[in-house]
Amino acid sequence: MTARRRESNLELLRIVAMMMIIALHQNGAAKCIVNAEPHTVNFYIAHIIEAMCICSVNCFVLLSGYFMIEKNEAPVKKCIHLLIDVAFWGLVGCGCAFVFWGEAVGIKDIIIAVIPYIKGQRWFVRDYIILMLLAPFLNRGLIQLSKRNYQILLVVLLLVFSIWPSFFPNPPIDDYGFSCVHFIQLYAIAGYLKRFQAKSLKPVAYLCGYLVSVAFVFGSALLGVGYAYAYNYLFVITASVSLFLFFRSLSIQSAVVNKLASWAFDVFVIHTTTFFADLIYVQLFHVDVTLFGSSFLFLIGFLFCPPVFYLLSSVLAAVKQWIFSKSIDKWLEKLPIKFYCIN
Repeated sequence: MTARRRESNLELLRIVAMMMIIALHQNGAAKCIVNAEPHTVNFYIAHIIEAMCICSVNCFVLLSGYFMIEKNEAPVKKCIHLLIDVAFWGLVGCGCAFVFWGEAVGIKDIIIAVIPYIKGQRWFVRDYIILMLLAPFLNRGLIQLSKRNYQILLVVLLLVFSIWPSFFPNPPIDDYGFSCVHFIQLYAIAGYLKRFQAKSLKPVAYLCGYLVSVAFVFGSALLGVGYAYAYNYLFVITASVSLFLFFRSLSIQSAVVNKLASWAFDVFVIHTTTFFADLIYVQLFHVDVTLFGSSFLFLIGFLFCPPVFYLLSSVLAAVKQWIFSKSIDKWLEKLPIKFYCIN
């Protein structure tokens, strides 16, 4: 399986989306949406941040679908590597909590840190791996569809798995987009963009599409219309597609961007590890305090925390990469099955 040439414009989206996820979790660390005093400046800042960033998870799935739609291979080695990454950072988090904070760490804690899926944690990793293993089978069907049939498929998917749960009761799946079903829907959308959506509009048009979608999400949240902050909410999907198309329409080539983007998954796992999340969100940026204080400091925290957290996590990711190059990577190269193909 040959390595693809990195497109820096889309790699930049990977970085931006990851920082948006950090901002989402920064919002969640202090439960800003719930705890902010209604109709205060900080209340509106928290909602604007949530509305602008909630599409970020979808963007990661769109990126995967865009690059994988024409492949007939399931990346088994990559999936194993992701599982090892999660286990590694889980153990590091447990070790740091024990050493620096004196927390008691038992066998049960270690098992959950290494295999968090048994407790329903790391849902994104779980569903992403399922999507990767299904990808060649999905591709076989999607590649053979005509443009019209593909459009019909997307309309059906959006009606059943997005519009219905967004605005109407008793949908067939009511999981707010926290499932591989939603990931498959996004994967199909990305495949359509790769096959049929020409780069016909200027970047500003796509940016406007994103901002209009964000406005609808923000308004829906304040008015209580639909599940505004669900990943499968219709306007969250349109925001993620618009943002994806905006970055795709750019022309950028940067080795620095490519390198930083290569650590995005490690950044994701590190910043969602309890020890590091508490260290940065609470101990360094005091999000639990700034929510009830100066609006200026509250906003500054959202401007500085995501890039700082990303860069600090990238340093840790680089260290892990060096350690793995001397150990785990050599073992993975000896695997008898690195990927499987659909002929």
